[in-house]
Amino acid sequence: MASPKERGHKETGRRYAALHLETMAMLLLLGAAWMLVTSSAYRASCAPCLDGARGSGGGPPRGGRPPPRPGTCRLVQLSYGVTFALMATELIVAHMAREPFLPAVLPKALLALGALNAWLRFMDVFVFGLLMATVQLSLYGAFAVTAIGQICEALGIRCFSIGRAQAR
Repeated sequence: MASPKERGHKETGRRYAALHLETMAMLLLLGAAWMLVTSSAYRASCAPCLDGARGSGGGPPRGGRPPPRPGTCRLVQLSYGVTFALMATELIVAHMAREPFLPAVLPKALLALGALNAWLRFMDVFVFGLLMATVQLSLYGAFAVTAIGQICEALGIRCFSIGRAQAR
């Protein structure tokens, strides 16, 4: 028995697999860089305080910068986690819908900007992390609402609605 003809643009082959792998690897590297720089700022700012407690000095944090506020690392992790979830969800939906996976540039650019900000501190790291978390959550929410709407429209169903059972 012949299988029904598949619709869509299913991407197969090594070239597409390499593109998907490159996209996720780039995301991992950018997120790791941002988290590493942010956490090293904490270690650098806490070292003089710890040394001062042991009686070997103290003084201002290295580089003359104030230490990041508590919760900054959690905001960085939240932003990175939502970005990774967005890219993974886009990849899954593209495969499910048999459409080409076109990785978004904005989430990767925002992660790179986060790592750059943690390194250069052109904006307060906590405020920047809060802003990034808000933007990434908004991007994910917009994607989810759009994807659910398009899938429901293609299938001819209503989302999150339960109709009355029709009498037979």
